[in-house]
Amino acid sequence: MSGFSHDRTMKLADDYQQALLDGQRDKASALIIDALDDGLAIPSLYLDVFQLTQHRIGRLWQQNKVSVAVEHYSTAVTQLIMSNLFPRIVGDGSAGKTVVGCCVSSELHEMGMRMVCDFFEMNNWTTHFLGSGMPDADLVGFVRDKQADLVCISCTTSYNVQAVKSLVAALSDDAGTMSAIMVGGAPFAANPDLVALVGANATAADAREAVRKGWELVS
Repeated sequence: MSGFSHDRTMKLADDYQQALLDGQRDKASALIIDALDDGLAIPSLYLDVFQLTQHRIGRLWQQNKVSVAVEHYSTAVTQLIMSNLFPRIVGDGSAGKTVVGCCVSSELHEMGMRMVCDFFEMNNWTTHFLGSGMPDADLVGFVRDKQADLVCISCTTSYNVQAVKSLVAALSDDAGTMSAIMVGGAPFAANPDLVALVGANATAADAREAVRKGWELVS
């Protein structure tokens, strides 16, 4: 992370957030590319810039200071930039482990899970990011076919915790899947006891911790 102090990274986050709020997609993208070319590490970019700004903009929406349209635009721009960065992070599968990441069927917010899968990719896992709106039966079949070592499931609202429980049960009941199961999102951060309630093996506060706990679960 040569040349990038904490203060400089926070300044980047502020500038990036303002570009998003101003609807300046090209400026936002240029800020990120310039920072990476200047030595900012991608894990820091994800956690200290992308994750931070998304949380901030989400709070602005909750406070009625920005519209849903602005919040969605900011998310879409960040996801586009992440997609364009994928060639920089793609791993070689040398870890010998496979992870499947998804959101429960009724969950619409998928960026957090995309970040988790990208962190596993950077650690040379074979990753399969399935996004949102995934029917339980289709996910179970996919996990079985890929013989995944780990399944990561995300939800951002308490309303979807029951859907997580149903999905974990479907995975656990399938004789062809032997995956460890990790869950994440705001409800589990607020109440870690929900992990046991839904029948999962672990939760993680962010993508970096997800990789560490993923290794613990499959070792």
